[in-house]
Amino acid sequence: MENVVARIGDVMPNAVEFEESILASCIICPQDIPEILDMISPDDFYRSRNMRIFKAISDLHNSGGPVDTTTLNEKTGEGVFLGELLSIPIAANNEYYCQQVKGTSVKRRIIEQANAITKRAFSRDQAGDVLEYAHDSITGIGFDSTAKALKISDGIQETFDKISELRKRGGGLIGIDTGFGRLNKITLGWQQGDFDIIAGRPSMGKSALMLKHALISASLDIPTYIFSLEMSAPQLQLRAVSNISEQPLYDIRAGRYSDMGGYDEVKKAIASIKEIPLFVDYTAGITVQQIRRRLRRWFRKYGRGPVYVDYLQLMGSSSRKYERKDLEIADISSGLKAIAKDLDTTVIALSQLNRSLENRPNADKKPQLSDLRESGALEQDADIVLFPYRPEVYVKNKFDERGNPTDEYKRVIGKAYLIISKHRNGQTGEILLRWIAETTSFTDQGVDYENY
Repeated sequence: MENVVARIGDVMPNAVEFEESILASCIICPQDIPEILDMISPDDFYRSRNMRIFKAISDLHNSGGPVDTTTLNEKTGEGVFLGELLSIPIAANNEYYCQQVKGTSVKRRIIEQANAITKRAFSRDQAGDVLEYAHDSITGIGFDSTAKALKISDGIQETFDKISELRKRGGGLIGIDTGFGRLNKITLGWQQGDFDIIAGRPSMGKSALMLKHALISASLDIPTYIFSLEMSAPQLQLRAVSNISEQPLYDIRAGRYSDMGGYDEVKKAIASIKEIPLFVDYTAGITVQQIRRRLRRWFRKYGRGPVYVDYLQLMGSSSRKYERKDLEIADISSGLKAIAKDLDTTVIALSQLNRSLENRPNADKKPQLSDLRESGALEQDADIVLFPYRPEVYVKNKFDERGNPTDEYKRVIGKAYLIISKHRNGQTGEILLRWIAETTSFTDQGVDYENY
């Protein structure tokens, strides 16, 4: 396809005069070279001669050699032009000069990517693939020429002002309510910028725990987002209604709740769900790039809030091919962590555990960090790792021949543990919970801590 810029006949954006002023500054004031190299690179120059000279300046500086007209002439053969550069008056405007050069460089890259996107749009590729390519192409163009290191004290007063407010109130949450008192006490709530993981074997209650947390934050009028790769809309909706109404999930699914006296509670739960800002995306195999793109749009429209992914191993990857599954999971994990940091939100991803855990004796089946499937990157990236654990799942003989619960089953029925196996900014440990099978939910109410 014909290049759009060439067809229009426009000259590509450039700032040649500023390029030459930068080169002059490097030669006349070589002490400024480190600052300049931190703001621009040779690829940011428009004129090839200027680019070649700046590359030579960079190479000489990095190798510890002197930067002057003699050494630069040896590398570039541009002795005459180098002499002309010495006549350019310079001022203490390196940052401004670099901003201009970087700015036009970014514009050129945008034009180049726009041409590539246009060409891709005329191809037979799927629209979704083209859109993702366009998004990644444009967002991959960086503009950080004015990025500076911050002193550790920058913003410290604002940080301690918030802590002082908490102290006046007698302490409390600095993040989003988790729904469990003891978990709040340890974590101080879900924290913005954190990437957390809830992991467990099937039937342990990962999704139930996620839904509990999501309903709590949404009930506080905090926009909350779920990417549900496992459960369908009806499944998640029925669970939410059961959770809020405290009516048995089976009865709601069977349409028997009116017979059980729970009709009003179910109606109230449905009305409540209609009012809370809980948004769900059911796209199967969604990628990190798609999640990032949708969150940017939703945050602008609905507001920033916690994000849940159920679950990580069901996510799709980019078009890149991976030799091993753990490399793909590592890429997804680092991508979700980057979303949490870049969008300043909490990302909580659910994860499966390795099947090898099932081979351990029942007394030793409590999950450990090493049980995380494709664990290396997940363990490293996560700020908090939570394991819901219900020992009753591993009781083989739950009922005797008369249909009565066995003694072994009685000892553990309804018992649940929330194991904090990693906490980057605080303590680890176990929280005791109660599992309510009828509503597939956890609670910390009525827990008999002495007899656990």
